[in-house]
Amino acid sequence: PLCPQPLVFTKPPKGLPLDFHNIDWFNEALSNSQKQDIADIHSVMFLTDATHSLLGKAHPDKKFTQKYWDEATKDYSMEHTVVDVESKDDNEQSDDD
Repeated sequence: PLCPQPLVFTKPPKGLPLDFHNIDWFNEALSNSQKQDIADIHSVMFLTDATHSLLGKAHPDKKFTQKYWDEATKDYSMEHTVVDVESKDDNEQSDDD
């Protein structure tokens, strides 16, 4: 429109897979806490090559995410994520009993 009009949506939707969100907006406009709050940073939903989208082969969400995660998230800033790292000592049981 010639005269800008306010958007109906004043807040971004929450809980949608990471690759739903615009890369530049996600990386530059959101704080780390907003990134974790807004996006489901553990799943993806789109194929990077849309020509493969309608081939009739369905993937359960978890398998889809495992298969396409690296390619779909390569441009997203994921520095806000926390990786669980267990030390070797945490997994060993002591024999002091």
